[in-house]
Amino acid sequence: MKTKFRGVEVHDIFYKCSKAYRVVEFNQIMGQIKGINVRVAQYLIEVDPKKWARSHFDGRRYYIMTTNIAECLNSILKVARELPATKLVDHIHGLLQKWFWERREATVKMSTPLTNWAEKRLRGRSNKSRCYRVHPVNLYEHHVVDGYLNGLVNLSDKTCTCRKF
Repeated sequence: MKTKFRGVEVHDIFYKCSKAYRVVEFNQIMGQIKGINVRVAQYLIEVDPKKWARSHFDGRRYYIMTTNIAECLNSILKVARELPATKLVDHIHGLLQKWFWERREATVKMSTPLTNWAEKRLRGRSNKSRCYRVHPVNLYEHHVVDGYLNGLVNLSDKTCTCRKF
């Protein structure tokens, strides 16, 4: 997207579109993209949303949109890649030491077994779920009415018709 459509400002909207769980939400955001640039919207449909959109993907992504660790390391080591091999290894060693130390320090300050990110996310979901109405269908299935779109939740399979469990 960034190389094919450089001057077009749809990258943030595209990211939201790729993260949408529901097809209705996906279609709404695609409408926004189409309003900004029709060529971008046509390109994204041609690429096949099953390959890039969470709402159309048949499996589970677990919040991961890429599995290419090389992309991450390349961006971190952009400048250091120019160094000789031994200096590059020293640089990577220093980075890892720094990351492990920072994470250790953050862990020492934690007051719950969950990370700060998980605690905040769980608290937000808990607050949001207080306004849901839950109707049991059987021991493992429940019909959840959330005011936007209803979903059938299966606790044994860990699935929901809204595509977000």
